[in-house]
Amino acid sequence: MIDERILTAVERIDGALSRIETAALRPAPAPTSPDATELERLRARHAAMRGRVEAAMGELDMLIRNG
Repeated sequence: MIDERILTAVERIDGALSRIETAALRPAPAPTSPDATELERLRARHAAMRGRVEAAMGELDMLIRNG
């Protein structure tokens, strides 16, 4: 006699597989590209973060040298 837990697990796996197959058949959403303003904002944030990381790395180098 098959355990009820096994049947339930198989049913859940079958349902998950069905959802995966359905999702795989859906067309992918169109990619969106950032507008010029958003791109510039991201570049500015990247530059600021890079500056903070460089400063922190410099401090770490100094602490290691003076250790």
